[in-house]
Amino acid sequence: MEIFAPFIGIIGVLIGILLNEYYRKSRRIEDYAIKLFDRRLEAYEGLYKVIKEAYNTIQPLLEKMLDKEKRHAVVSEAIFKIANYTDENQLYLKDEVIVHCCTMFMSSEDVAALNSEVEKKATVNAILEDYKNGKQMIRKECGLTDVDNLLASIMNIKHDSSVIRYFRRLKKQK
Repeated sequence: MEIFAPFIGIIGVLIGILLNEYYRKSRRIEDYAIKLFDRRLEAYEGLYKVIKEAYNTIQPLLEKMLDKEKRHAVVSEAIFKIANYTDENQLYLKDEVIVHCCTMFMSSEDVAALNSEVEKKATVNAILEDYKNGKQMIRKECGLTDVDNLLASIMNIKHDSSVIRYFRRLKKQK
């Protein structure tokens, strides 16, 4: 048995080295993931702000008539701001979210040119729905939706008021 003692010691040292390397590599990946998550969160926060600014710019176009060139200029500027932002942060943003956010306001330029009030209302509703979906996508991608759901389930938070009940009814209808 004394013959195997040095081999057992060497095997123990090798196992120790391998385990140390494994845990060091795992820690490095974890540190990198935290930095990447922080950058992604910043990118999505910025995108949220950019689409909100674009909506605030475009929203008056949905209600009042401007000439075609003015509408085109306003919508193009808003869309280009979104496109430039997504190009600069493409490394951290999901492609599907980029495509959705860059195209969500494109039909807003055509609202004033539509003849039928029904068509106008349907187009405006589609734009508003796309905007709402874009905000939800961003919240989902940066983890806010999951964190909200987790905290609500842990803390068992149940807000209640007449306005909240009305809001919940509207939410169920959609």
